[in-house]
Amino acid sequence: MSKEQRFEQRNAYVRDLFYKTMAKYPKWRVECVIEEVASKVFLSERTVNAIISHEGIYGGKQKKNTQDPNQILMAF
Repeated sequence: MSKEQRFEQRNAYVRDLFYKTMAKYPKWRVECVIEEVASKVFLSERTVNAIISHEGIYGGKQKKNTQDPNQILMAF
């Protein structure tokens, strides 16, 4: 298993754990749920927040733009 696959698997687990915790404790604030998830997966709260929000490198695989930029501009 490659490093990227392990990160994708970890991120999917963190997102799944977040949504399960939200369902289990619906009255909790989002910050409290993030704190709980962070303590279970040994990540910082900011990292968990970024994973859940699909920010930056935690957003999954980015598709490379294979189109010619000039063709995109001509479409408008």
